[in-house]
Amino acid sequence: RSTWRQFAAQLWMDCRGVRQSPFFWLVLALTALSMWGHAQGLRGELGGQPIYPTTALLLDFMRTEMVQFVVLAVIWFSAALVFRERDASVDAVIDALPCPDWIRVASKTLALCATLAAMLMCAVAAALLAQEVAGFHDHQPGVFLEGALLYAGSHYAMMAVLATVIQALSPGRWGGMVLTLVAVVALIALPALGYE
Repeated sequence: RSTWRQFAAQLWMDCRGVRQSPFFWLVLALTALSMWGHAQGLRGELGGQPIYPTTALLLDFMRTEMVQFVVLAVIWFSAALVFRERDASVDAVIDALPCPDWIRVASKTLALCATLAAMLMCAVAAALLAQEVAGFHDHQPGVFLEGALLYAGSHYAMMAVLATVIQALSPGRWGGMVLTLVAVVALIALPALGYE
């Protein structure tokens, strides 16, 4: 029981650390603006019939085109979360605390997943607003949430787990960021080269 309280407290501190970062708010704004711009680019006419930013088109954008912001967030926040104690020079004190080691790794991983979920929810809100402004009223919020959290979110969560593990095993922040970038680019590029 006390282990779960320690885990909840560590998760709260990690999430608060991410929320206090100006980069978090910048990434959220860029995500929303990118989704808005993509949705506005889908508007137009074809043969006299209006084209609307449908849910399927916007979910495809969320799964494929939004990956640039996700990669930035995964690389930056995995390093920031894992090396937070080292940067504050309290890592020796934290290592001596009477709590299981899995608590810190799991809380940092979940905080990174929560960051990615916040990005996806921001993109969903921007997409729903863009649909409403475009005059498309068949919003399908359930489909949006399912597509964002289950399909795109699960893929991005696996990326977050990999990044946290790489950062935890790397000797330095910047080396870990480079290794994370190489791993993420490989995950994205290898299927295009025929590897699965």
